[in-house]
Amino acid sequence: AEIHFKDYWWVILKRKWTLVTFSVIVVTVVTIATFRMRPIYRATTQILIESNPVIVDFQRTNELETRSDNYFQTQCKILTSRWLAGKTIERLKADGSDILFLPGNNSREDLTNYLISIIFVEPVRGTQLVKVSAQSFNSILAAKIANTLTQTYIDLDWETKLATIHNATRWLSDEVREVEEKMKKSQ
Repeated sequence: AEIHFKDYWWVILKRKWTLVTFSVIVVTVVTIATFRMRPIYRATTQILIESNPVIVDFQRTNELETRSDNYFQTQCKILTSRWLAGKTIERLKADGSDILFLPGNNSREDLTNYLISIIFVEPVRGTQLVKVSAQSFNSILAAKIANTLTQTYIDLDWETKLATIHNATRWLSDEVREVEEKMKKSQ
């Protein structure tokens, strides 16, 4: 009682209308579902995150690499932070953007949570580059969110660096004044 290919073929021919009907139903349902789906757009920008160069001796090179890696990871976390999302929302509202895209209550908390949920940060392996993406049903809004978030990060990073330089300059000026006073007293 061996079963041959002819036996299988005979069963398929016997049930062909059942198979054809099933195939047509599956293709129809999948086609309708596909056409009813809203497209989701993803806009992506890239940003270079460089740690501040520090002049050190050769014995501290390993420590510098660890510090640089920690700095990079910290900056990636900042890109997905509630704080940066809030600043980005403020900028988008100031630009007159249609950021108010949630139905119903548009509290700052709701907008921040929504923005964080559609932002994706992905480090590019082996580089200091980071891909920052935003998803939305509106392609223009997705691009605007990704670009604004990245620009907000860059501007705030510059502000932080300028504040650090300003504080260092003030400290150095104070130190120079102290040394000058000590020199005048010693003469």
